[in-house]
Amino acid sequence: MIFPIELKGLWGYMDMQGQVVVEPKYLEVKDFSEGLALVRKSAGQNGQYGFINENGKEVIPCTYYMAYSFSNGVALVSLAMCTDEDRWAYIDEHGNRLFSKEFVLARSFSENYAVVSKEGYGFPIPLEVDIPKKWSYINKSGNFATELDFEDAQDFCNGYAKVKNNGKWGAINTDFNIVIPYQYDDIGELDIQCI
Repeated sequence: MIFPIELKGLWGYMDMQGQVVVEPKYLEVKDFSEGLALVRKSAGQNGQYGFINENGKEVIPCTYYMAYSFSNGVALVSLAMCTDEDRWAYIDEHGNRLFSKEFVLARSFSENYAVVSKEGYGFPIPLEVDIPKKWSYINKSGNFATELDFEDAQDFCNGYAKVKNNGKWGAINTDFNIVIPYQYDDIGELDIQCI
């Protein structure tokens, strides 16, 4: 097991015996997830995020504007700067795209599904404009897993996810059946262990 360390404003990794495994050279690092750690190499607008293995080898080059740690064998990565052209995609542990589809807004995979925007703006959002969004869930093939649309949708946790329609929250299961009707102003976390 190795964990992040900071020295003079740069980050690296150390093992439990106190040996430096990865010299501090990154602006930002995350804990290892599924054998890979998200690292940020530079402060520039492009080409700053990538992934290293536990030996410190950069296995997915620092070429992404933004990225999130691996979850369910998949990482969410941004392909461009935050503009109207910003697009999110999913990669596997080798850095290969899972599928060709791209999304203006997306979240990481959880329990084999990811929440993505079907309609709505990415960034920047136009000022003083209330733009409705439609969210739904995709599977690892990039196909929509349900025909249901939501005003808001959260990640699955232990088989359930919070969803919102008509200004009210409810919940669905992984079969996309509504198990708690849309009737609440809010619903707490469905399982604290998933936070």
